[in-house]
Amino acid sequence: MPKLANIEGFANVLVRYDIITKRSAGHAKVYPFTELGLGILFLTGFMIDSPVANLTISGVVIVITATVLVVIGRSLRAHQDMFCACLGAAFKFPLSKVATVENSVMIIMAFSMIGFYGSMYHVAVVLDSEKVMHAQHDN
Repeated sequence: MPKLANIEGFANVLVRYDIITKRSAGHAKVYPFTELGLGILFLTGFMIDSPVANLTISGVVIVITATVLVVIGRSLRAHQDMFCACLGAAFKFPLSKVATVENSVMIIMAFSMIGFYGSMYHVAVVLDSEKVMHAQHDN
């Protein structure tokens, strides 16, 4: 992740347009680790066994990404020339509609994780309750 290679540079790019970072400079230095941690949790399927973890983690992703999406939209409407912090400070990637699409897809993925894992949890609860009913019926 290029963000982790130069955290200070990433923070300097992010502070130019991120609402949360403008209020808390430390947020920019924690942000790459937050993204990494959330990505690992998604990839390992940690949330399958815990609907609370699923809802919490997906909710954090939605809030962070929606905040960034609002700022990107404002910057694009104002025709501001800004660089996206998505690839860290090493790459001068202009803030564009691509960043809007990327963040929108991330929000959709987080909502789909809530729906998918929520339905998986519901199925597991239903199956467990059926087992209990059959066990009681057999006794």
